[in-house]
Amino acid sequence: MSLRTLCGLTFACLLCASGTADAARRDVLLVVNRQAPDGAAVADAYRTRRDVPADHVVVIDVPVTDVVSRADYAARIEAPIRGWIETRAAHDDIIHIVLTRGVPLKVGAEPQGRMPLGSVDSNLALLYRRLTGATVGPGPIPNPLFIERPTADGVWPAFDRARHDLYLVSRLDGFTPEDALALVGRCGPAPAQVRVVLDARPPGAGPEHQWWPAAAERLRGGQPVRVVDLDQTATAVSGGAPVIGYFAWGAADTALRSRTPPVAFAPGGIGASMSGSDVRTFKEPAAGWQPGGPAQREGRHEGSGDWLAGDWVRAGVTGWAGAVADPYLDGVARPHVFLPAYLAGRSLGEAFGLATKYLGWRTVVLGDPLCRPFGEEPPPVTLEREETSGLTRPMFDRRVDQWRRQGRARTNEAAGLLVAVGARLAQQQRPRALELLRSWLATHPDDLAARQLLGLSLDPVAERAEAIEAYRAVLAVAPDDVVMSNNLAYVLASSSDGRAEALQLARKAYERSRGEPSVADTLGWVLYQDGQLEEAQRVLQESVRRAPRLVDARVHLALVLLKQGTQDRARQEWQEAGTLDAKVGERPESAPLLAAFGPVASAAPRP
Repeated sequence: MSLRTLCGLTFACLLCASGTADAARRDVLLVVNRQAPDGAAVADAYRTRRDVPADHVVVIDVPVTDVVSRADYAARIEAPIRGWIETRAAHDDIIHIVLTRGVPLKVGAEPQGRMPLGSVDSNLALLYRRLTGATVGPGPIPNPLFIERPTADGVWPAFDRARHDLYLVSRLDGFTPEDALALVGRCGPAPAQVRVVLDARPPGAGPEHQWWPAAAERLRGGQPVRVVDLDQTATAVSGGAPVIGYFAWGAADTALRSRTPPVAFAPGGIGASMSGSDVRTFKEPAAGWQPGGPAQREGRHEGSGDWLAGDWVRAGVTGWAGAVADPYLDGVARPHVFLPAYLAGRSLGEAFGLATKYLGWRTVVLGDPLCRPFGEEPPPVTLEREETSGLTRPMFDRRVDQWRRQGRARTNEAAGLLVAVGARLAQQQRPRALELLRSWLATHPDDLAARQLLGLSLDPVAERAEAIEAYRAVLAVAPDDVVMSNNLAYVLASSSDGRAEALQLARKAYERSRGEPSVADTLGWVLYQDGQLEEAQRVLQESVRRAPRLVDARVHLALVLLKQGTQDRARQEWQEAGTLDAKVGERPESAPLLAAFGPVASAAPRP
């Protein structure tokens, strides 16, 4: 049905294995694409190596492609991950999200530049901020972990959930499944002597030319013994002992236009370059292809002549920071940050996080984020949980702050109650959520936000009378409330004596929402109930056009078409609904479609 819900309270079903209770790494969440079987093997290898609980795996279902639309990113990648976190109240427990082979790389740009092209990884880093209820605009957005230099006492700060409202996102991928699997086990112990290559060009005027010497200055000295090769000539550094760190200009340097990396990597070796799109794809080019630089016009591979990060993975690198498209100079991972931070004991994920200026942008970090050859693993952090909500304290406090900032609650107490209710609903504890709301409204009957939330939380069938009472109570104070008007219209339409009022409410909500697809679906459903099939068809077709994944609208349109005698089109919409929701046949309103066409044969479970 098209009852409107609060964003983030209803999520798709996830397919995860049961986990062990005593696994060590409860701060890691792995993401596997159902349509990329190779990814499951990579996730299993990583989970075993790092002792990640078996249920810390989210299965998404999205085509294996480099680019997804922003709508598909939100619905088919971010929503299942969000659902896993919300259901378990694991917002603060998770620090690292590790994507596996076959998860798309890029989120496509929106028309008129409203949202630029970005990486899936960098967009997912902002999921934590979205979970607080904050409004998150288009990237690039400043990264709160980013730092240009160590603290006054020379420390590169560790990730701190109290200060850093983001997730550290990395991926295990390569040209082949074997390449991706190799990344899992490359983190080795610190060597007695390390070598770092900083392959620059002759110095120029731009500030980026200072990154190489700044990195060299910070790296020299200290333990273990460090050999720093800083080269500022037009020739490439090649050969020599395996390196633990590397940074170069990439294919913009004419001396580095080869697919074969000029140096070998020691276990635990990491690197990056100034390349603008080295993680644009993991489709392997033809054997004879060579990078020709950003200006290359002939023989480009997947739109560019830049380096390919897949070549560096195959050559033995443990970690690499690159980009799916030009991040511009300011978006490049800083070598004078990630290299000294890594050698000072920060993990691979932390080091690249400290060196990356923007989130919601184009960065991709390849490798095991837990790799830490030069430092001790810090002890696990146990966070206090707020009792009413079940949330850990950082997330609870941030959500309360957002409710107050957005003017949705007058006091911290009221905001805390609303946060707790939303959290319990997301944890699938609806009876507890209703108990909290009813208790609060008994002493705060004029709290409009709580009354709205009660209306959204009630079952309009099993708790129909209370739901109608809640909707009317809100509309008595806020008669233009689109959500309450929409929901009341949907409930009233189920009986003939309420249909006239339902139609009036549905039309009003439709006009005020400017035809928002879920609201349009309600109007179409009420029109169908009232026998106005021609207008119902028009409204529902528009709803499906604007929201192709809205199952309710597909089912309702199929019913309208069936009643009009348009069998083929009705069957097509029914099939589409089943493809989106394997359980569509369990809906009461689906009975005529089941009778006419039978169960949807092509339906497949989706995460």
